[in-house]
Amino acid sequence: TEAIDRFVMAVAEDDRSYSQALFDKALYILEQRSLKNAQSLTRLREFALKCQGAKVDSRAMLFLENEAPDHYLDPLLASLMTNPVRLPTSDNVMELSAIKGQLLSDPRDPFNRAPLSVDMLEPLPELKREIAEWRERKLAEYQAQQ
Repeated sequence: TEAIDRFVMAVAEDDRSYSQALFDKALYILEQRSLKNAQSLTRLREFALKCQGAKVDSRAMLFLENEAPDHYLDPLLASLMTNPVRLPTSDNVMELSAIKGQLLSDPRDPFNRAPLSVDMLEPLPELKREIAEWRERKLAEYQAQQ
């Protein structure tokens, strides 16, 4: 589901605490001490593999953000969007997590101060797919240079 994908991305992009070695160690301990059943261990292994696949180091992220067309970047954070949404009150496009965070403290459009709520945000699945495809191409290009 989309929520799981977002969680995987959040875990993988957290350079401060994410480590494949930590997942491996946790799995080893859980298995050796029989703390989890086989199904739970399988689900954790699958989650760890998803995180590993989603892992992009900070240098690669900087490369992506420097190479990205402006319309792929969140206009307030200047970071590459993964879940773009349109703000109907100003027609601007932002990263969903960024605007949701902003709306928690101030329920207004940051561009024109018009009232705005999360349920008013318009998902942009075509742009989301376009960004994801561009990101994969650029990551392959980046990895080829390394």
